[in-house]
Amino acid sequence: MPLITAWATLVCGLLCVALTFRVIDARRASGVSLGDGGDEVLLRRMRGQGNANEQIPITLIALLVAEMVSGGGWLLAIFAALFCAGRLAHGIAFGWTLHNQPLRFFGTIASLLGSLAILGYLAVYLFIGSST
Repeated sequence: MPLITAWATLVCGLLCVALTFRVIDARRASGVSLGDGGDEVLLRRMRGQGNANEQIPITLIALLVAEMVSGGGWLLAIFAALFCAGRLAHGIAFGWTLHNQPLRFFGTIASLLGSLAILGYLAVYLFIGSST
């Protein structure tokens, strides 16, 4: 059973739901039902939600495949934790703050490094590990 992916999916899924509620709250507050209406808070929350929905799926798919073909392990769990921490930081920066550049920067870097590490893990397993 792919437990690493299950945990990462739980964390990222809850983040996506929370970001959706933040967008709904901003829509209610601004009275804007479509688009952003020029409202900076709404736009920021929409981009936080959109970015999460753009970045999370492919990494979770890669994580699942990597875990299934390799059996997982502590290294893959660390990469998944790094990715999730990055997504949480990025989501908080966009969904709950107005201008938190350090949190956004950390979130971006951690997300990218986590995603690249998972993809790299998968590539190494496929090109080197599976042939032995």
